[in-house]
Amino acid sequence: MVGPYPPPDSGTSMPFKRHVDFVRRRCDAGVQLVNILPRGGRGASWLNPLFWLWEARVVLLVLLRSIAVKTVIINGSRRYIATSGSLCVWLLSRCLRKKVVVYVAGGAFHDYYRSLAPLARRLVRSALSCAHILTVQTRCSAASLRSDFPNVEVVPNWVDVANIQRMLGPPKRVEPGEKIRFVYAGQLRAGKGIVALLRAYRDVHDRLKPRGIEVSLDLIGPVLDDVREPLGEAAKEIAGISLHGYQENRALLRQLADCSVFVMPTLFDTEGHPGVLIEALAVGLPVIATSVGGIPEVVQDGENGLLCEPDNTEALAQAMTCLAEDVELRRRLSVGAWKSAMEFDTVTVLSEYIKICGIPLHAPAVPGTGT
Repeated sequence: MVGPYPPPDSGTSMPFKRHVDFVRRRCDAGVQLVNILPRGGRGASWLNPLFWLWEARVVLLVLLRSIAVKTVIINGSRRYIATSGSLCVWLLSRCLRKKVVVYVAGGAFHDYYRSLAPLARRLVRSALSCAHILTVQTRCSAASLRSDFPNVEVVPNWVDVANIQRMLGPPKRVEPGEKIRFVYAGQLRAGKGIVALLRAYRDVHDRLKPRGIEVSLDLIGPVLDDVREPLGEAAKEIAGISLHGYQENRALLRQLADCSVFVMPTLFDTEGHPGVLIEALAVGLPVIATSVGGIPEVVQDGENGLLCEPDNTEALAQAMTCLAEDVELRRRLSVGAWKSAMEFDTVTVLSEYIKICGIPLHAPAVPGTGT
């Protein structure tokens, strides 16, 4: 298994760690690991010679450790899969005759692939077409890629949903007259729609305060420079805004469970199935999210949340107001969120993924048991 391992446990590495643990517990196969994270962490510059030395080392390790195995699973970001990952796939498939399964994390591999120069695109297509299966996270990405990659399959993102629900119990009761705590979790940056969220929250706060409906906004995650100034101004001018900084996963889940509505106003059409969005559903939070990338595959409008257009402050404020005012809608969407999250449970998803890979399981896996 080739991927970002061990920690940091965030982004691409969190699902891969769960995948490794699942295969070790559930499959009739030994596991060898090759870590693709460069020294210095993710995001290392392509201009750094040490980056390319690390990549060459990874490719060599993959080839050496694959000699005695039947199946190689390669998991990585779109950049990795389109560069060193593609080279590994071609060498393993063509030279070593191994069965190779590729998983591209995130939701926008199709856009990245189309943006490559023509020669690079041909090379990537030639390499990844050699894979037994090319798996992507979203249906929209698979549909765009299918003409070039007949071997493409969809495997959604996975989160330990059943374990979260067992740890925290059922969602809190939705009561009339309660304070409405909106919450956002993730990087606080312009591309995540934070400026639009602040403006929408101001409108909602000013609109509902005279009517006796109390609201607040919890912002969880690191603050990037491009929103630091507007965020500071909003926190001073508008009541109810709380900044919590980075939260370890268990603490984040408990904080989400104490809130009322999760808001994800991202502007990125590269979104796949964000893990934190699935975690919010798992604790029973109705979701307000923008209809970009793979998010509409997770949030069904009117069933477990509300969708709105990106960078539309008025639409976002209207959705927030609607959920703050309508107790029954909030209650119904909370139940829908709780139930729909199981579609992305680790055991549910990986049991099907492993079947696609052709790796036998010891016995049928039971969601929520980790086995």
